[in-house]
Amino acid sequence: MHPFSIKAEFTLGFLGGGQLARMSAYQAYRFGIQTAVYRSGSTPEPMDFVSPFISIGAFADEKKLIDFAKSCDVVTLENEFLESDLLKHIRDKSGTPIYPSPETFELIENKWIEKETFRKARIPVTPYRFIKNNTDIESFGNAFGWPFVLKSSKGGYDGYISSFIGFPVNVNKKFVVMAYIDHPTQKGYYGGVTSAPIFKKVTQYILYKKKDFAQYARYDEKSNKDNLDEVKSTQAATIKTFAPGLMPDFTGMDKSTALALAEERKIKVQVNGFGIVKQQSVTPGTSLSSQSVLRLQFEAPTYAE
Repeated sequence: MHPFSIKAEFTLGFLGGGQLARMSAYQAYRFGIQTAVYRSGSTPEPMDFVSPFISIGAFADEKKLIDFAKSCDVVTLENEFLESDLLKHIRDKSGTPIYPSPETFELIENKWIEKETFRKARIPVTPYRFIKNNTDIESFGNAFGWPFVLKSSKGGYDGYISSFIGFPVNVNKKFVVMAYIDHPTQKGYYGGVTSAPIFKKVTQYILYKKKDFAQYARYDEKSNKDNLDEVKSTQAATIKTFAPGLMPDFTGMDKSTALALAEERKIKVQVNGFGIVKQQSVTPGTSLSSQSVLRLQFEAPTYAE
């Protein structure tokens, strides 16, 4: 046998069954390498559809991890969920090499340690700090700018935790809002997609309820207008059904909903203000005329406590 030949039953084991393992497995198959996976959880992961050898258990289950390593010729990591000390123990007890080595992994095993390792090696990194409380959040934002992303140092990547932090602009009184979703299940995993809309709704609630911040929210009309073109207010009226040819009741609708309904009913509309509809120039239920122009007055919504 050629000294660099790989035996037919050679098996590469992955600790973690996500998309990185799957992409690596595709390349391994090109060289005739078998793959096996050790993963946690009951939900199928990408490697479940690639490898027939799936082991399921906790990443803290030392015995299962050692048994899995013994079934492989070499083991590699798909994520950073394990501890370097445990990896050393698995390697020593199973006799199976692990790459990257536990000693190397120890230098990057969580995001804080990773950035410290890079910094000490004089590798440029984005600004970072260890956040312990709300004061640390405000201090970091003031020092490096808003918004920014908050992540767990261990195990918190976009597939598990999504966050968005920022503050409203063009208001007299500043405050910070953090939207944080653990294990998002809808609309993807990225903060700008999952957490930012919640950030927006929370900020609108704070700014436009009757007291506290309401007095600070209206001095910059352009900024507020941009923020309130779509407001799903809990005070929005239930859409009253009128027969075709009759004017609907637009009261309580946000701008996007009102304009969509007007377009559907072929109603000419003039809008003024921002927020939700507080007044309409044509009484609901009135017969429509092709020459009729409906004027809608929008105002910032109020929220019940």
